[in-house]
Amino acid sequence: MGLALADDALAAGETDAARSHLETANSHLALAYSGWVEGRLLRQEGAYDEAAARLEAAIEADAGGSAALLERARALNRAGDPLGALKSYEAFRAAGGRSPRGLVEEAQIRLDRRDDTGALANLEALSAFEPDHPSAYVLKAEVLYRQGREEEALAEVKTALKLSPKLSSGRLPEGVKRLHPGVLTGLGSLTLISDRTKGLALLRGAVEDDDAPPEAHFMLGKALVGRKRTRKEGRKALARYLALAPQGPHAKEAAKLSRRRR
Repeated sequence: MGLALADDALAAGETDAARSHLETANSHLALAYSGWVEGRLLRQEGAYDEAAARLEAAIEADAGGSAALLERARALNRAGDPLGALKSYEAFRAAGGRSPRGLVEEAQIRLDRRDDTGALANLEALSAFEPDHPSAYVLKAEVLYRQGREEEALAEVKTALKLSPKLSSGRLPEGVKRLHPGVLTGLGSLTLISDRTKGLALLRGAVEDDDAPPEAHFMLGKALVGRKRTRKEGRKALARYLALAPQGPHAKEAAKLSRRRR
């Protein structure tokens, strides 16, 4: 508003009035930009509610551009307001903002809310302009595991592991809060081939989760039962698999392995 008044005054030849309006406008802009910077600072310091309020004021003053919307989304998410965060992420994208991490964060919220369709839309958008982002494949695999589409999920895990070998150590890719037990199972089964220690660690991590798929128990049991030192743990894992999936695809093999003596 101040800039428009300054421009009108200048067009009318009223230079003093133009300068006065310009100084007022600069003062408001400086205050708004200060709020944008302060909001970012507060978010990094962990004061999420205050950060969201400062960023809201900056957005209303049109300071910070679409980046302010992204920062507000992150602040609201950490403040425990996922719905507010989603609206801000959506506004950020509607304003033309592009952020791989932002899409991962938005997808993560949708997954937490069991909105698989919305999460997949975010992840497809991510893959469209950054096809080698491992987080997209890790989170797609989570959706597919939850839907019982294990083979498709494993294919996504293979791609993620190829793009980010550090996943074999349980390292979280950018923006991902945790590895779904199905993803851990896939990573474990693939990693066992080249690194038994890392593969077992991933499978053990999977079976500790209450939502672990039966496959995790079978893969862990199969890997352990053949060695005397770990046979007891292996049989326990196989028994758990049979309890969860008595008619499962590995039931006969699990029963046979459970009786194995050496």
